[in-house]
Amino acid sequence: MVYTPTNDTITNTYSATGKNELEITKALADGCTWPAGKSVTFTLTSEDGPMPTAEGGDKVTLSSATSGKFGEIVWTDADKDQVYHYTITETTGFGAGWTASDPVTATVTVTDN
Repeated sequence: MVYTPTNDTITNTYSATGKNELEITKALADGCTWPAGKSVTFTLTSEDGPMPTAEGGDKVTLSSATSGKFGEIVWTDADKDQVYHYTITETTGFGAGWTASDPVTATVTVTDN
């Protein structure tokens, strides 16, 4: 049997996607305990990067000294080799007598491996 293709061009395509969830942890100074009934909310912003796709994914509320994740950020081929900067800000805190966390900058470099 002889195979005779009518079009002898084979085209391979490649497309990459990925996802990530940025995580925040609230720790208290030694000797401090989490105030009863209190919570803190952190907000994620970016001037240059994609944001979480789910509604409300840009906020995390913690009611104990634990960690939480912001919503899922989806990366595509267009993001490959890009560097994005995110700011995480404590937008609600415990109130009087407590110091809010300073804003934190998270840098994300998207690679295809």
